[in-house]
Amino acid sequence: MQSLNNILAKYSFELELSLIVALFFLAKIILAKFFSFMQNKAKKTNIVWDDIIAYAIEKPAKIFILLITTTYLAEAVSNKLDINISAILTHVRELATIYAIAHFSLTFLNKLEDIYIEGAKASSDKATAINAIIKLVKVTVYLATSLIIVQSFGLNINGVLALGGVSGIAVGFAAKDLLANFFGALMIYLDKPFKIGDWVRSSDKEIEGIVEAIGWRQTRIRNFNKRPIYVPNSVFATIAVENPSRMSHRRIDERIGIRYDDFNKTKNIVNEIKEFILAHPKIDNEQILIVNFDRFADSALEIKVLCMVTETDSQIFSAIKEELLLKIGEIIENQQADIAYPTMTLKQIKA
Repeated sequence: MQSLNNILAKYSFELELSLIVALFFLAKIILAKFFSFMQNKAKKTNIVWDDIIAYAIEKPAKIFILLITTTYLAEAVSNKLDINISAILTHVRELATIYAIAHFSLTFLNKLEDIYIEGAKASSDKATAINAIIKLVKVTVYLATSLIIVQSFGLNINGVLALGGVSGIAVGFAAKDLLANFFGALMIYLDKPFKIGDWVRSSDKEIEGIVEAIGWRQTRIRNFNKRPIYVPNSVFATIAVENPSRMSHRRIDERIGIRYDDFNKTKNIVNEIKEFILAHPKIDNEQILIVNFDRFADSALEIKVLCMVTETDSQIFSAIKEELLLKIGEIIENQQADIAYPTMTLKQIKA
């Protein structure tokens, strides 16, 4: 027994290090089993929250265990070297705890945002609202974490806030663009000129595409060439933005030319076109409707056709427009008339 005690006393440092390392690997194994169990359990339920928690807690927990193990190893080495760093290590453990909680919170919010925005794709209003709320919560997490870290260093939070008030003017001038973008984002969320998924364009700037994300600094718009456009939010306060996604109708505006030889058939052609349009279920007769012989053009008798289609989807609208144009061609053919094309008449004058 005495010899065992002597061995333990002689190799106490090595044994302490070995024990800490062994406990670290044991904790890793237990955590891996625990997270595997949590994830499998979460997959079997229809609840979203357990999936998010299982995803968000894994990485910060592993980093936390690693940091805590490192502090205990450092403490063992410092004791061996007779160096007192216990206060520093205690502070590091506090910071590790703060980091783990903040990391978990932000990962949780990111995953929550991904899942709920994916589920809200059918409602871009809902997706935009979720995006705004989660961004506000993230800002709160960052601010709270920063204040807790400041307090952990022994600084007076009230003093820091007072200093922030004094220096706020200088910072405001230095960060005026950042603040302008922030308030620009706030106005977008409040006024809602557009939302995620909307098609927007501006005649003041070369901006057109689908809104993909509204951040606190900039909005990402993907144009129809699939290239992203990053627009500072402050820009939207100075330009006119058109939102075609909110159109109630699409317009068909065509001029159909028939030959001068078919002048006597013009009236019947106009009447048949008008009858077809009035009977069409996708054309709104309560909106502007013009089907009239409009003018004597250079090479044709022009019939003006203007109407409003209730379908705003571009593919459906194109199909309706195609149907109308084909029907007009059929009406002209049935009247034994022809669509005009540019012609030139030359008269030969005999000398």
